[in-house]
Amino acid sequence: MILSVALLHSLYFLNDQLLQWTTFTQAGELLASSHPLLYIWADFIWLFVLFSISLFIRSFWFNFGSIITLSFGAALLIIFTAWFFLGDTSTVFELMLTNHLTFLYIMLGLSLLLSLVTYLLMRNGPLENGGRIAWRSS
Repeated sequence: MILSVALLHSLYFLNDQLLQWTTFTQAGELLASSHPLLYIWADFIWLFVLFSISLFIRSFWFNFGSIITLSFGAALLIIFTAWFFLGDTSTVFELMLTNHLTFLYIMLGLSLLLSLVTYLLMRNGPLENGGRIAWRSS
């Protein structure tokens, strides 16, 4: 993760100084402070969030199989879509845009919780894919 943050910031630097292909927006530009370490910290948090979400999905799939994982993902997608189009999302977007650092720390806490759940899933995990399903046919 540290190497990924270093690579990301070196690409930002190369683009700004040498190439100037396009304008990349850093996550740190949404923050109220312009401290360079805060830019690195924000990128590290976003990379950790993406890592923990993908690790959780992979371990859930390995434990419960494809059908349950896809059904669970479809149910979450339906719930999220209904909330997005029918619910009041203004408070969430206001938190993301006005208090970005607070939103980052909330996302960091959720990703740490996902990492703990992933650890608990894989601590005594099955040796084969979908091994925790009790109703599986032999």
